[in-house]
Formats: sequence, structure tokens, C-alpha cells
Amino acid sequence: SGAAARGRQADCVASPDGKLKAFYRNRNLWVANFDGTNEKAVTTDGSEKTRVKYGTGSWVYGEELGQTTAIWWSPDSTKVGYYRFDEGPVKDFYVQMNQTQVQDTIDIEAYPKAGAPNPIADVLVYDIAGAKSTKIDVRDGKPFDNTVVGHYVYGAQWTKDGSELLLERSNRRQQIVELTACNPASGKCRVVVHEEWLTGWLNAGIDARFNPSFVPRWMSDGKRFIWESERNGWKNYYLYDLTGKLIAPLTSSTTYESASIIKID
Repeated sequence: SGAAARGRQADCVASPDGKLKAFYRNRNLWVANFDGTNEKAVTTDGSEKTRVKYGTGSWVYGEELGQTTAIWWSPDSTKVGYYRFDEGPVKDFYVQMNQTQVQDTIDIEAYPKAGAPNPIADVLVYDIAGAKSTKIDVRDGKPFDNTVVGHYVYGAQWTKDGSELLLERSNRRQQIVELTACNPASGKCRVVVHEEWLTGWLNAGIDARFNPSFVPRWMSDGKRFIWESERNGWKNYYLYDLTGKLIAPLTSSTTYESASIIKID
């Protein structure tokens, strides 16, 4: 469907094998054959009345976390991960549109102001063959609040072998950021990398336009990745693998910031 508009997410995503597509319509997630036949609603309780929506993002996720995706196919096209947002706690914001037209219109957006309640984010994985969704336990069973790691959940991507769905999560103050690997069958998440800076905040943005921090840079084996961190007070790069093992610090400066990576041979 082309590039997503500012603050929005792609609303239709083709499966890697080109046979299926998953798409957002009327606050719910649907799957169909690529040609549009055999449509099936994956979710049905998304609505303006319930203030729940699937397969799309809440405004703060697109605008502040740079989340341009909300639907994620596994590499083998057998599963599709997707967002669920409960915007019940969030107040609406009203924007007057088409003001140069004869009749103007109102755009209504669930829009949290600073300090006001945020939407509750969840991630689910739909198994195509089993026609069943599994909820990912993004907060390790803990309730949603400002302090829980998993207040924000973003940066979703599958591992190269498709065995796990990777998610980044943080508390609201973004003092703790974790890269987690989640099992699509059980929904359980394991921590791969844990970062914390309790006296300030971490650069937890996923969007490289604003801030490339905490975006894993993958090696061709799909198991090792370069991770950017300011854990010693300075920006440096570290080589990890998916077990969570730190293979080696690639830079270890304490007098200058290691800037962007130019090339990996």
C-alpha cells in the first residue's frame, strides 16, 4: 500500500511467499488470498465503541516511536503478528479539517497529552493453519501501568529462522529498555538485552530518522547483531547473539561518542 502517512502504519502487508495478505479494515485485522478472495476476519471486537483496534497503531506509536508497521508476517508465511491497542484510557483530541472547503470536518484522535493515560498495547500472533491467535505476554504477566517494562512495546520483527518474534519494550519513563525474543506458540518472552539508566532515560526510539538507538543491526547469519548502547555514559557498539551473549564490545570509548556505522564488510 506504499509508504505510511506520518504517524501511521502500513495497512496491508503481503506474505513473503506472495500468496496471502493481512490487512487492517474498520479497526480489525483480516487475512485473504493475495487476489482478495477468501477473506477472513482474524479479529472482530475492534470498534469505535469498544475503543479497541487491531493491526494498526495508536498515534503516539507512529509519531514518537516511529512505528510504521503493525502487521508482521513470519518468514515462512505461516504466522502473522499484529498489534492490539485499547484506547479506552485515552482522551480524544479534535482537529478541524478541510477548513478551506464549504463544509469543514472533524478528525477525532485518541491522543494522550503529557502525563495523561497512554493506550494499552498488546501483540498477538495468528497461526494461519490453525486459525488461532496467541497473545504475547509482553509484560510477563504484570499489570499495565507507568512503571512496568512493556508499557511501550515496539520494534517488532521476526528472527531470520522465524522461530521467535522480537520485541523491544520499556517502562513509560524509558529508563529500562529490553530486547526480547518471544515464542509464538506459548507467548512467553525471554530477555536478550537489558539496558537501564534509572537517573535519566534511554534513547529508546526505534525510528532511525530521529534516533537509530536500539535498532539491532543484523549479521548475515541472522543470529548475531550489533547493538548500540550508552551504558557507560558514551555511545558505543556491542556484538551480541540471540542467546543474549555479549560476544565482544566493538568500541569502548569513554571520551567520545561512536557515531553511525558506515559499512560492515
